[in-house]
Amino acid sequence: MKFKSILVVCTALLLLTYNLYAHNGAMAIAIPVDGIVVDGDLSDWPDDMSEYPIDFRMKGKRNKGINDARRVFQIGYNEPENALYIAAETQYEICYAGNLS
Repeated sequence: MKFKSILVVCTALLLLTYNLYAHNGAMAIAIPVDGIVVDGDLSDWPDDMSEYPIDFRMKGKRNKGINDARRVFQIGYNEPENALYIAAETQYEICYAGNLS
């Protein structure tokens, strides 16, 4: 009886965790960077760094065009400083009507 109970519990745990994978297979490669200042100004980041898309959409909102929403990030590291830097850029086309004050 005890063996059957343990078997049922183990089987239930295996079935419940079947779709709990967090990784989708996407990767980003961090490259060595130097002279990065954390101030919100990305002009000190190298121009030839790869940009990786951030695939996130708010529920119920659809992009209206290619320039409606742009979300990318870049990643770099500095080994002597033991630092990992991530820069994210977002651009949204949002129109407000009325008084915002």
